[in-house]
Amino acid sequence: MKKRTLLLPLLLYLAACSTASEERTTWLAELYVRYLVPESQIKAEATFMAGDSVATARPLALSGDVRFNSHVMGRRQVADKLIRYNYENVGPQPDTVAFAWPHPFRDHTLELRRPMPRIDSFRLSANGEALQLALAPPLQPDEQVVVMLLDSLQRATSLTVVGPQPASFALRTGANDKGVPQATPRQYYLVRKNIRIEQIEDGRVTLILETYSELKDLSQ
Repeated sequence: MKKRTLLLPLLLYLAACSTASEERTTWLAELYVRYLVPESQIKAEATFMAGDSVATARPLALSGDVRFNSHVMGRRQVADKLIRYNYENVGPQPDTVAFAWPHPFRDHTLELRRPMPRIDSFRLSANGEALQLALAPPLQPDEQVVVMLLDSLQRATSLTVVGPQPASFALRTGANDKGVPQATPRQYYLVRKNIRIEQIEDGRVTLILETYSELKDLSQ
């Protein structure tokens, strides 16, 4: 009997913890970072909505500053009261990116910090109709790479590969992501992406990180 008495408070505590960890979503955020390797340019954007789904959420203006890597982001209204926070700069690609913003309905600051996807080296080679991509660092489980192929008329098609992948792997050929037959590619560049959805307290955050490589000629 004594054991059951001691067990009851523990069960109530665990139930309370479970309830707290499953807070109802009251706001949404979309955080976006793009780094252009050729221009050494970084761009960050953030938008916030009140509600629990994109279909019914309404634009939300925060009461304080939104920061990206410690820099105060600019703020402008883009449409239907939607506020977009933005930041642009030129410089080396950061290893990590961090957003900080005031909680929409509570009196404290939230922060999200994640590593930025990198393209240290890459090479796409053709052997007949087959394409082989060598990429460093290798593609991770939560990443994808979009291979943008340009023909002699600069018409672009794309092939998307989802991680994980080894350091070198073959690409399917003959059609692009939309199933359209592709012309013979002459040049290419890569877009390495990391897209994740995270729950932060009572909010759901969509984080999109992209790194664009330089343009290269296809190796034969």
